[in-house]
Amino acid sequence: MRPGFSFSLSRASGLTAAKRKFAKGTEVPFSRPGRQRKAGAAIGCAVVLIPILGLTGLSLRLIEVAL
Repeated sequence: MRPGFSFSLSRASGLTAAKRKFAKGTEVPFSRPGRQRKAGAAIGCAVVLIPILGLTGLSLRLIEVAL
């Protein structure tokens, strides 16, 4: 085999294209590290938003009590 030339059965059969199309259509990564990265980003966002939403709800309750 020549350097820089390789053959992939999954690419030749269209499996790679099908997986890529599925992942782009559903916005869910097909690879395990990609899914873990997406889940970690969602959890990280929730960790920031939950305290903010909790403080907002608490302040609204305090305003209702004061009125």
